[in-house]
Amino acid sequence: MTYPKSLLMEELAMNEAAIQTALDAAAVFMQNKKERLDYLNREMAILDYESDKNAWIDEGKAVGRAEGRIESLLDNVRALMHKKGWSSEEAMDVLSITPEERAIISARL
Repeated sequence: MTYPKSLLMEELAMNEAAIQTALDAAAVFMQNKKERLDYLNREMAILDYESDKNAWIDEGKAVGRAEGRIESLLDNVRALMHKKGWSSEEAMDVLSITPEERAIISARL
């Protein structure tokens, strides 16, 4: 977009004034130790919350994936037991189920 020279100069002047106002406010703010510390504490609390929230989300996804895997393996074990007449141990051997997963699946059969 092309501005006429007068509008461009006016916009630059407004931006310069806005920038100067912001710099003045920042200078005053930085001189007030209590306000500065309160601000930093708020920012740290926000960052901590965001970090914790992301960790909770990641943990929830991992738990969901693990539970989904167990449910899928359980369905497969049941299908092999029903269709092939195999024992749960035979079905889990064929599916290469880990010892940890075997304990969970055996408890749910």
